[in-house]
Amino acid sequence: MPENEKKREAKIVLVESDGVYVSLQGKDRKKYGTTLEIKNGCIYEGWEAKNPVKREYRLKNPKVIATTNSSKEYWEKVGNYLLK
Repeated sequence: MPENEKKREAKIVLVESDGVYVSLQGKDRKKYGTTLEIKNGCIYEGWEAKNPVKREYRLKNPKVIATTNSSKEYWEKVGNYLLK
């Protein structure tokens, strides 16, 4: 966590995660195979009105995490962020 970011408590925390497979080209195919999964997710504290008249909203305190490492390492990163 950056030094300027203070520890805070939230009433609700949402975590959305997904994986996307991308086709590899060139030298990377020999090292990783034909595809590679990018694991990504967004952690946020709900929504807040951006423009209530138009019913537009934005995420409160979003944090995006993405990696090509193992699923276990991805969830460790998510857990470490939530515990900070």
